[in-house]
Amino acid sequence: MFRLTGALMAATAFAWVADAGRLPPIETERGVLVHTVPGVRNGNHVQGFCADDDFIYVSQMIQLTKFDWKGNFIKKVEAPSHTGDICVQDGRLYAAVAAWGPGAKKDGPKGGIYEYDTDLNFLRKVEFDQGLDGIAVIDGVIYAGYGPNPMAGHLTNRFIRVDVKTLKTIDIKEVCYGVKTAFGCQNAASDGKDLFAIFYNGEKPLVVLDRNAEIVSTPDASAFYRSCGEGFERVPASRAGGRDLFMRLRTMNRFVRDRDREPIYAFIDFFEYDRAGNRLVNVTASRKNGRLDRSRLNIGAYTLSKSIAPAAATNIWEGGVDFLVGYNIKHTDKASLDSLKSVDVGCVIPCGLPHWWGGDNRNGKMRELLPPARYESAAKVFKDHPAIWGVDVVDEPSALDFPYVGETVARVRKGFPRQFPYVNLYPSYASAAKLTADQARCQLGTKDYPEHLERYCAEVPLDYICFDCYTWGWRNTPQTLIDNLEMASAAARRHGKSMWIVLQCNTYAENGRRGRRMTLDTLRYQAYTAMAFGAETILWACWNGWWTDNAVDTNDVPTATFPLLKAVNGELHRLGTDYMKYRTVRTDIVEKGAASTGGTFSGVRADDGSRLAVGHMESRYGSGRHAMFVASCGNPDDASARRMRIRFKAKGEVVARSGEGPAPVVAQPDGTCSVELASNGGVLIVTE
Repeated sequence: MFRLTGALMAATAFAWVADAGRLPPIETERGVLVHTVPGVRNGNHVQGFCADDDFIYVSQMIQLTKFDWKGNFIKKVEAPSHTGDICVQDGRLYAAVAAWGPGAKKDGPKGGIYEYDTDLNFLRKVEFDQGLDGIAVIDGVIYAGYGPNPMAGHLTNRFIRVDVKTLKTIDIKEVCYGVKTAFGCQNAASDGKDLFAIFYNGEKPLVVLDRNAEIVSTPDASAFYRSCGEGFERVPASRAGGRDLFMRLRTMNRFVRDRDREPIYAFIDFFEYDRAGNRLVNVTASRKNGRLDRSRLNIGAYTLSKSIAPAAATNIWEGGVDFLVGYNIKHTDKASLDSLKSVDVGCVIPCGLPHWWGGDNRNGKMRELLPPARYESAAKVFKDHPAIWGVDVVDEPSALDFPYVGETVARVRKGFPRQFPYVNLYPSYASAAKLTADQARCQLGTKDYPEHLERYCAEVPLDYICFDCYTWGWRNTPQTLIDNLEMASAAARRHGKSMWIVLQCNTYAENGRRGRRMTLDTLRYQAYTAMAFGAETILWACWNGWWTDNAVDTNDVPTATFPLLKAVNGELHRLGTDYMKYRTVRTDIVEKGAASTGGTFSGVRADDGSRLAVGHMESRYGSGRHAMFVASCGNPDDASARRMRIRFKAKGEVVARSGEGPAPVVAQPDGTCSVELASNGGVLIVTE
């Protein structure tokens, strides 16, 4: 949806934190590297970045780029290969260069420090017989990682100190902190007193050095998850709000296989330095629960598989699934977990806990049948694995058990600190208490669905509402989905929670009745309509499970449904990067020539009068930008469904993006704009 600038737009995450106060007013938003950069190896990944009060500067191996704090591209210049880490101080930008790659001379200097002004104009340089990387300035002295530092693991690394005024060498220091590293210092930052140096090392990637390059400490930087080797910087004091903040930049989807799911982009997340505990705490957002990165649109799927072979894991990844919910996968099955980890797919599993389903006529007896000791004993023997993202706590509980579900969620959080508790609710068409004389046998445990949601929000301490809705199961219709979305999204907004939904990607087959098979249109219809109501996580039932025509069969062999689901998930991933910058504040259903009006966008309608779901959105980051997500939600079973044009008015310039890529916005003579909408598709329209 961004203009084609060839620029990387830096990123931040959600602008609120549960236990650390609000993030400072940093307006940088997630963005996309829309053009690859010729000559840049390894997928155009970032080498380093830095920031001052007004701008962010990025090094990309053979170029330097400049952005404002909203992620808008300002300028790009060529840089010597290979330009690594950069820093900015007193109106000057300093780049650490290791001379290799295109244009480097075998018999020439091996590296140098290049000085620019903050408009990226080259000023001067000093060259050395070794390559440099990782650079920062403290009190008029440049500190930089200094070679030779081979790729193989080694204990000793060197730092060179250079006078910032004269660029003359002061001295070279050797540092050994007892852990083998690859290469040398990759990135460096300073808090004005000490040097924070980053190495390629998963165990202890961060070392704090004093002005004499003596080791002060090795803080716990496990919050990095992976070693940080692309960008690490101190948040400028003017934007840190008095907090001890650092920020890290990561290149996402730098490898070819990943680009099938999302374009290349860079993501900035924020860390607060807990000096008392000597650790960096990820405060990007409280929305990052353990290993589930909720700054992005996640796609999950249910499976009844008991094990995951490497080939099956590859199919899961290629199908666009980020995580599995699997009742039968054991936390002790290291082979299956390793298969998932190899393709960066997670799972939500019981982890040895007793599983509870609210549909077996035991409602109201969860505490009695599954006492706290069962959960506590399971947590004590649990062995963690990086592929385990969440703990499957309870499926479709009755409101009669909500108080105990709330207690259990708190217990799971304590016993499984790296996983998030997963609770899935009934849909709106579940039985209400008034339908049976025996309230303990009912599903909802309340008089109606809105009360069920209110009780859940009040009694279960989770920051999301997740529910399943099978649009073509039993005797449901597409209107069933919209009704459920309207109630759930209203409750989510009212209580400040995100909304997750489990959708149907298989064929209903129950009680002697067989429903319709899913098509590209029915899959799109469900996903895009849910996004118009603000869905932040979409799960599919099933990957391999109940009913029939699942994505893979019982032998994990892809079926005819697989390419359809893969296509839709690919669209969602490509669109999700931009979609998750905004939160939905209102959703209108418009049809028969009517229009959605009010706020930044008005007069939203389909030219042919087709039914639309129009989600009005605002920036999650406080940037002041607005957006709307428009989905076609007419009749997905109509074989005559075709592309259509939607028309609207907007305050200011707009750009649009669909799952297929940038969507041209056409100005009409009457002052309106129009955008093409794919059959049962969705489009994100953003004010610039």
